[in-house]
Amino acid sequence: MKIKVPKTINDLRIKHIDILNDEKYRGEDIDLDTIVNFVAGITGERLDKIKQVDKEDLYKVFYYCIDLFDGFKITDPKKIITIEGLDYKLVDPMKVGIGWHIDISKSDFEKNPALLAASCYLPVQCKHYGETDEYSNIKYPRFERAEIFNNHMDLPTYLNVLTFFFLESMKQMKRHTAFQKRELRKIKVFGFGSN
Repeated sequence: MKIKVPKTINDLRIKHIDILNDEKYRGEDIDLDTIVNFVAGITGERLDKIKQVDKEDLYKVFYYCIDLFDGFKITDPKKIITIEGLDYKLVDPMKVGIGWHIDISKSDFEKNPALLAASCYLPVQCKHYGETDEYSNIKYPRFERAEIFNNHMDLPTYLNVLTFFFLESMKQMKRHTAFQKRELRKIKVFGFGSN
């Protein structure tokens, strides 16, 4: 029986994040049922088909899938990516409008990791994040991009964007904390608040 496995890490998509992050697939005492579920999740094959595979072959596929990450290194995200024939440009968090920051702060990226990618990449024809048409409708809704990215963005591109976003968030938090401290000092200097 043949099982179609990803050839490289580039064949994995954002939709695979949940299975890769699941704690039950880590550790040394993984049982056969757990391995079957992992292989089914990574390959997209039905459970009943995976359960027909020889035990030794199942282990080979399992370790092969785990080894896909060997040698992977985080790099800077690409400024332009192409998915399903459409080009998308990377957002610069320092130059994007406040609407982007509000949407980011209200998003649950754990539940919907593709939403982060959709927030960080806009269609190249988009003038700015949150662009609207003449009827005040959002022209390029990020939830539509998230659905496309979930199934078609390769995992390395997503991991690079995730790291970029995290590092940028840390920089902005440091700036915000410094700003808050400066404002607190001003308040104390003018006699408000306590020392």
